Amino acid sequence: METAAKPVSQSLNNEGVLLFLNGKTTAAKEKYEQAIAADPENGAAHNNLGFILAQEEKWREAIICYEKAIQLNSANDHALLNWGNALLRLQQYSAAKEKYEQALAINSGNAAAWDSYAKLLLILNDAAAAIKAWQKATLLNPQEPAYFLEIGIALIELNQHQRALRYLKQVLVLNPENVSAYSYLGMVYLIRQDYTLSRKYLKKALSLEPEHVRARYYLALNYWGVGQPQQAIRELERILVFHPDEGSTLTDLAVLYMAEEELSKAGKLLQRVLAQNPAEPKAQYYEAMLCHLQKDYEGAYSRFLNLREQNPPVYGEKAAEYLQMYFTTVHS
Repeated sequence: METAAKPVSQSLNNEGVLLFLNGKTTAAKEKYEQAIAADPENGAAHNNLGFILAQEEKWREAIICYEKAIQLNSANDHALLNWGNALLRLQQYSAAKEKYEQALAINSGNAAAWDSYAKLLLILNDAAAAIKAWQKATLLNPQEPAYFLEIGIALIELNQHQRALRYLKQVLVLNPENVSAYSYLGMVYLIRQDYTLSRKYLKKALSLEPEHVRARYYLALNYWGVGQPQQAIRELERILVFHPDEGSTLTDLAVLYMAEEELSKAGKLLQRVLAQNPAEPKAQYYEAMLCHLQKDYEGAYSRFLNLREQNPPVYGEKAAEYLQMYFTTVHS
């Protein structure tokens, strides 16, 4: 009886896989449950059911399924990978790392496991190790542009811009319409102050996806960098049409308004940013500067002093410098 149940269970699991691949998730889930009912030792069905539960963001229920799959087959690297992914979503990083490393110890040829492992390493602030993991993935699956893109982004974070350019351009070899690659290329060339090439890539990104926030944001910074503030303002204002609470855009647009002496507009935007996040240092800094420009010296002084005492990266030091430069009474 048990022997007869196994092929039935396998057939039900296979039907579930086909349904899943055709986007029929609910029907697939039912097939996996039926497969497990027919043969509780069908590890593949447990793993597949867990995958669907994870898609439903039922992470702990999914983990129970993966755990059962591993109990039935300790060498199931796919179940270990999926288990690690669920733990990652639960922000249980040490446990996730352990599962990924177990999966890779069983099968070092699992490109998806290297990809997930790399993403975790990046969360753990080990960009160099993450890049090495993604490089493993590219060797295993050299036609997957996402791995090259991730390496390019990580290299930007490490300020290795020349290397980043090589990986980002490889993305376009594999997928000539990859909007993210164009936007990051535009960003890198902007950092390198090659405004012409930067605009070329950013405009290409926007030709493929007109409301791509990153591409339009860096195009605005590009125009700002070449002394075209009104064009920069128009680009940032367009972002806010579709993303009215985008904090970086609100703050930078406020700074541009201040440069163009539209102080009332700047103040309203900074108030919106600080209503969302009262501790946002850049917005605090420019609100203090705005107070100074509007001759609210007491308000400016107290804001700069508060920011100096908080001492966030960059803007704590800038606040101290501003106090030193413009206010004669600075408390040490």
